[in-house]
Amino acid sequence: MEKEEQLLEEINDAEQWISLSDLMSGLMLIFLLIAVAFMLKVEKKQENMRDLYKEFIEKEQKLNLALKNEFTVEELTKWKVEILPTNIIRFKSPDVLFPIGKNELQPLFKIILKEFFPRYIKIISSQEFSDYVKEFRVEGHTDSSWNNNIHDSYIYNLDLSQGRAKNVLAYSISLSQVSDKIDWLKSRFRAVGFSSSNTLDEDSNPCKDSHKLEDPEKSRRVEFKIITKADEVLKQIELLGR
Repeated sequence: MEKEEQLLEEINDAEQWISLSDLMSGLMLIFLLIAVAFMLKVEKKQENMRDLYKEFIEKEQKLNLALKNEFTVEELTKWKVEILPTNIIRFKSPDVLFPIGKNELQPLFKIILKEFFPRYIKIISSQEFSDYVKEFRVEGHTDSSWNNNIHDSYIYNLDLSQGRAKNVLAYSISLSQVSDKIDWLKSRFRAVGFSSSNTLDEDSNPCKDSHKLEDPEKSRRVEFKIITKADEVLKQIELLGR
C-alpha cells in the first residue's frame, strides 16, 4: 500500500513538473513572438525612414538645381557669392559685407541682398520645398584675429558675428518684396553668430577638417544655410539602429 501511495505521489510530482515545464515553454514562445514582432516593426519603420531620407536627398538635389537655375553665373560672380552642393549660399567678400570691425551692412551689400533675398525666398518657400525646410539661418563668421588673447578675441568676434547676422536678418525681412511671407519667415528664419569656430583654409574648406592654416579673408563671411527635415529623419534612423 505504501509503495502504491509513493508511486502516486511521484506521478503527481511528475505531472506538476510537466505542467510547469509546459507553462514556461509557452511563456518563452510568447516572448519570442513578441520580440520577433517588435523587430519586424522596427525594421519596417527603418525601411520607411530610409525611403523618406532618400526622398529628402532627392529634394536637396532638386533644390540645389533650382537655386543654380535662379541665379546666373554672372550674378554670382558679380556678387562674389557661391552656391555649395549642400545648398549653403556663401557671401565670400568681407570688404563688400561690412566695415572692418563693424556690424552695419555696407551699402553695396544691401543692394545685393535686395536682389538676392526675395528670389531666394521665392524658391525655398515654394510648394515644392516649403515642407522640406525645417528652418534656415543667416550665419555670421569671422576669422580668429583681433588681439593676442584667444579668449577675448573669441568673445569679441562672437558678439560681432551675431550682430552682423542679426542685421542681415533684420534688413532682409524688411524688404517689401517679402512682406507677404513675413509669417513664414518668422517661423523659420534665424540669425546665428559663430565667431571664429568655423574658419576656412585657403581652399575654402573648414580648418577643423583639413588641418590646414586659416585663411582670414575667406573665414570672414556670411552664409545662408538651410536646415532640412532630412537631418531629423537621419537621426531617427540612427536611433532605431542602436
